[in-house]
Amino acid sequence: MTTDGESRGVLTVLEAARFLRIGKRTLQELTRRGEIQCIRIGRRVLYLVRVLEEYLERMLQPGV
Repeated sequence: MTTDGESRGVLTVLEAARFLRIGKRTLQELTRRGEIQCIRIGRRVLYLVRVLEEYLERMLQPGV
């Protein structure tokens, strides 16, 4: 099942964490370290699905 955000390609922090199957704080830490880019609009933080998918691709380890 996709959320409204996934169909638009933009997710909130909670939706992005669920998409990656990680905790909200872990996502915030990855963002703080610059491993995952976000979009900030005022106080709102959003993530592009494309960016999250690219992050997962980078995390692929051959032979595992």
